[in-house]
Amino acid sequence: GTALGDPIEARSLALAVLVSRASSDAVSLCGVKSTCGHAEPAAGLVGLLQLSLVLRSHVAAPNAQLRVLNPHVADALSQQTCVVLAVQQCSSSSVCPPLTGGVSSFGYNGTIAHAVLRCEAHSSDNEEQVYTVSYRRRKFGWSAPMQLVLPTDATLSIDPEMQVFCLTATDWLRALVAEHVFQGQAVVPAAAYMEMARGTCHRDGGTGTASAAMRARLEHVHFL
Repeated sequence: GTALGDPIEARSLALAVLVSRASSDAVSLCGVKSTCGHAEPAAGLVGLLQLSLVLRSHVAAPNAQLRVLNPHVADALSQQTCVVLAVQQCSSSSVCPPLTGGVSSFGYNGTIAHAVLRCEAHSSDNEEQVYTVSYRRRKFGWSAPMQLVLPTDATLSIDPEMQVFCLTATDWLRALVAEHVFQGQAVVPAAAYMEMARGTCHRDGGTGTASAAMRARLEHVHFL
């Protein structure tokens, strides 16, 4: 998660779901990113797969690598005694079916969704069934990613050793960030700044090799 998004999501969960629950009716909170990383567009699907396994196996997945809790998350959940943030697997075999769980998706572009799954009781025969993976090998073409070379604007430079990069948010770039609004202003996501840094290093090094990129260094960067 993120330092900004996690507290918002935790407080939303507390107000919408946890506030009316008794302490004996525990809710286990876990995240899949700490286990297998960020799946980007497939992140929501990975969360659904993990939740389906949790509901069927009656074992809550642990929050891998959780050592220190964000104090804002702790504050959002401080009044909720039914929350479990496990760092080891927790069995819920004593809970009678049907079991219910949810997956939240807080996208950077403002898309917010919550999916709820419900698992009915199933026979032990199904639990022992072995599933085989069926797949077909296919070939896919691959090309090296295009390096973004940012245009420079010499008229904005006040120092001969300074390079000023200028990129106007029009067409596809404007459409990409148009819905990423914070306090009434469209905000360019942090990933775009990383692309800018990579493009700057590529331009300075002159080649796409790692050794050339390592020779470039960004200092005193200002975003206007």
